[in-house]
Amino acid sequence: MVKKSVSFLLFAALLFGGLVPIFAGGNSQSKAAAPTTIEWWNLWDPDVTDGIIADFQAANPGITVTRTQHGDPEIWDAMVVATATKAGPDIVFNWSGPYQTSFYKKGSIISLNDYAKQYGWNDRLYKAATDQVTYDGKLTLIPYGFNAVGVMYNKSVFAKLGLKEPTTYAEMGALCDKLVANGIVPFSIGGLDTWHTMGWTDAVLEQFCGPAMHDKLNNIDDTSVSWNSPQVIAAYTEISKWISRGWVDANFAGVSADEANMPVFSGKAAMNVTGDWTQSAITDAGFNSADFGFFPFPRDGGKGRLVTFVSGIGLTGFNGKVKTDAAAKFLDFMIKPESVNKYIPLMGTLSGVKGAPIDPSAAFLQLVSKLMAVSDVYPPTDGILPESPVDVYYRLGTEVILGTTAPADAAKQMADSIATARTAQ
Repeated sequence: MVKKSVSFLLFAALLFGGLVPIFAGGNSQSKAAAPTTIEWWNLWDPDVTDGIIADFQAANPGITVTRTQHGDPEIWDAMVVATATKAGPDIVFNWSGPYQTSFYKKGSIISLNDYAKQYGWNDRLYKAATDQVTYDGKLTLIPYGFNAVGVMYNKSVFAKLGLKEPTTYAEMGALCDKLVANGIVPFSIGGLDTWHTMGWTDAVLEQFCGPAMHDKLNNIDDTSVSWNSPQVIAAYTEISKWISRGWVDANFAGVSADEANMPVFSGKAAMNVTGDWTQSAITDAGFNSADFGFFPFPRDGGKGRLVTFVSGIGLTGFNGKVKTDAAAKFLDFMIKPESVNKYIPLMGTLSGVKGAPIDPSAAFLQLVSKLMAVSDVYPPTDGILPESPVDVYYRLGTEVILGTTAPADAAKQMADSIATARTAQ
């Protein structure tokens, strides 16, 4: 997702015998090449990415990789400046969605098609992941992370009250009312990070609009449906009642997405809309990830869908062919089996690279992976709509839950923002 406070932290260490000769061996071509330095603007855990860099440099002594660690959303502001001046990194982190598309259109990242053909990347990447980072037939990012979002819940809270995973929205409502009656907040929301509120709004739109209409709403070119519709108003009306029902803490707007995890971990709240990366947060907080379940947000009349998005890396092409070729070689190194086996498990996330292993002790991650393999999926709203209506959508989700914007006004504002964005294309 865009603007996410994702913390991919090191949560386990795996030992792989015999890798030193593979990484240290290199090849005569790389040793003979003129020395070059490439820069990587990174958003992932530096403890992991620095290991990848060290191994790559050992295998390719003619290439030096420098890492500049950025925060989110600061990295996007820096890329705006880099694009304007055509002076910046050779490799950059990005999310699937409007930032990736916008960056490609503006020349901030380049097509990877030629390198994908040269290195055979398409054979090593899941198509479901590359589809989310392909624009106009051009692969724009390597989908190193392929993330799934659903409902995480505290198993002990459910077990204590005799609750089961809901399969319809009606069951979810009855479950929430029982939690409230027993002094437990059903939903923990980090409204300080508006992308987190978006996850809940997306889920409720699935219920009141249905998947087909929801997908059309998020297609900027589809004029057959309108955000200013009874279905969207009904969805906004539903979330506007959550505080009065006790389903959400009234102070949620001052809580970050990371902070929203702890009430669920401790059992003070029951559920949180989150994803596979929460494995690291569970472990770092000292909890057992096997104590938490995961399911798609349910809807009446059909099976709930998971949300999926990509966290990846692309090439800018800012600094000429020699550096760009070296940067492509680094991307290729990252998704080779020996690198994937060593580092993907340390990221604490799922991956768009085929064969990426999951730490056997990461029970929550294993659960999300299994569910992802059998679920229908859709991209988050901020993974498909342009930036301007996404910003409106972020804001409105929080405002409607708080009661500061009426549901009908929210639907109209979204329709107006879509119309403006459509005209600007």
